[in-house]
Amino acid sequence: MAKKKFELTSPVWQNAAEQIPAGTVVTFDDNEPAGIFIGRVRELNSAGEALEVASPAKAETAKELNAQTGEAAPVPAPPAAKK
Repeated sequence: MAKKKFELTSPVWQNAAEQIPAGTVVTFDDNEPAGIFIGRVRELNSAGEALEVASPAKAETAKELNAQTGEAAPVPAPPAAKK
């Protein structure tokens, strides 16, 4: 079965040095956005290339919390520059 594809609607920091820009097509291990991606993607119905992203370890906790509060996950701040 093919994975669902989603498009980022806003930029997301993937790690301390890499930001994924809005408009990037991504997939998820369980075919559903989790963690920082909740509320920042829209599902695509057409075929095309996609970037597979790792879901955060606490994705299920974040998904449950967001379901209870009805809020999207907070946008994490970019990492501070080291001097």
